[in-house]
Amino acid sequence: MNRKFRIVLSLTLLLCMMLLGACGSGSAGGGETIYIGLTVPITGQLATFGEHANNSAKLACDQINAAGGIGGKKVEFVLLDDKMDPTEAALVAQRFIERKDITAVVGSITSGTTLAVLPIYEEAGMPVVCPTGNNPSLAGYSNFIRIVMDANLEAPMVGAMIMNNLGGKRIGAIYDNSDYGTTMLEASSGIIKDLGGELVATEAFLAGADKDFSVQLAKMLKEQVDTIILVADYNEGSLIIAQAETMGGFEDVKWCGDSYLLGDILLERIGASPLAQNVYMACDYNPFSDNPNHQSFVAAYGEAYNGLIPSEPAGFTYDAFNLIFTALDAGATKENLIETIKSMEFTNLICAEQVEFDETGNRVGAGNDILTIRDGKFEPLGETVNTTGIY
Repeated sequence: MNRKFRIVLSLTLLLCMMLLGACGSGSAGGGETIYIGLTVPITGQLATFGEHANNSAKLACDQINAAGGIGGKKVEFVLLDDKMDPTEAALVAQRFIERKDITAVVGSITSGTTLAVLPIYEEAGMPVVCPTGNNPSLAGYSNFIRIVMDANLEAPMVGAMIMNNLGGKRIGAIYDNSDYGTTMLEASSGIIKDLGGELVATEAFLAGADKDFSVQLAKMLKEQVDTIILVADYNEGSLIIAQAETMGGFEDVKWCGDSYLLGDILLERIGASPLAQNVYMACDYNPFSDNPNHQSFVAAYGEAYNGLIPSEPAGFTYDAFNLIFTALDAGATKENLIETIKSMEFTNLICAEQVEFDETGNRVGAGNDILTIRDGKFEPLGETVNTTGIY
């Protein structure tokens, strides 16, 4: 920020002007504090994931500040609630853009809200690092990077797990009728067909509105499926499986999804159910990863938040902040932050031990581990997804 100081007779007036000039800038190029925006749902359906992301943002900022900040500057984040609503997310975007001291924005954690605001941020020249929005349509914006795998890469992992690891034959799908759900279903079901499986039933639901899934479950029983693709988050996913237990007939059915199922609510609702042992998740984020960076993060996160195991939004939000910090520390500015990130290789992230990003903003070289539930807890199955036939 350019500061103009005038000679005045009043020492008090001079001091006030200096203080005003110092507080007016939070970009990487000036001021004493670097501000990062965080837009996640703090209220609404995915409030738990929003809370996890908020936890990680605080942890990342506390850690970098304890280490001396970035070039001696303190880092702070500004949290705004997008309520997982595209209209609200657009209002949040305008508020961040109006603040000239915001260097970059982290968020949101859903594809729908992120799709709604990327054009707004791009027009304003605001860098965006998205932790968990996996819709392929997000790729290609000039101001955009994401940590999570593109759905075109992630969804085939679910299909490959069903066919190559679990031996599925008659496959059904219960999916969230949203951008996320339809994209994931299309990609995973395509792989199932390519690998010789049969998709015999697909049933949609409306996330946040539907509470009774008896119609969808009855269709699965009618078609005698051995495996169900569950394209849902931990909330609806746990409701669906809990209702399946009550209905009966699902004792030998495998439930297969991705890391959106990783949430304490799922364990609370179905952890003690006999159906839980047949839940399998192909996870881009593995909370049990032996990556040393990840192990350090899990330890710090657990210590800060009463032993809580981090979810994918927690882990990838932590990476999003550290990605920005690393690039700024290497000399990036708000104006060239995204291009700087694309030119670097990162060895300090938790998503993988070596990370690069391509020109579309996608992470390169990602893979998936398989998690399940044992004794009421998430556990690694001890296998990675067998990708034979999908690449």
